[in-house]
Amino acid sequence: MDDFAAGTIQDRPTRRQWTVDPPFDMRVRELVRDWGAEKSAELIEEMIVTALKIARDQMSVADLKLINRFVKEMRYAAKVFEPFQHFRKVAVFGLARTSSDAPDYQIAEDFGREMV
Repeated sequence: MDDFAAGTIQDRPTRRQWTVDPPFDMRVRELVRDWGAEKSAELIEEMIVTALKIARDQMSVADLKLINRFVKEMRYAAKVFEPFQHFRKVAVFGLARTSSDAPDYQIAEDFGREMV
């Protein structure tokens, strides 16, 4: 696994018991296996459990929409940038609805250019 988190991601399995209910954990593992997500299955399992914990937290609909949109956008960004894994890059999120002649857009573009 590539480390994009300054050493906080270890190249070792993270599988463990996530809940106090081992049969439930097994159901999550089976779901991931049945879906065919063998690559990094333990991370997918952990994301599913995190989503279910969010449901248990009884967050507001606004927060749920925000988290859902963020996850969808990050998935899309990962797919878009996948061919460029070996290139340094900077992505500035939040400018999708900003016109290219707006000052904020230009500042973000300049920042990205300087960072790379």
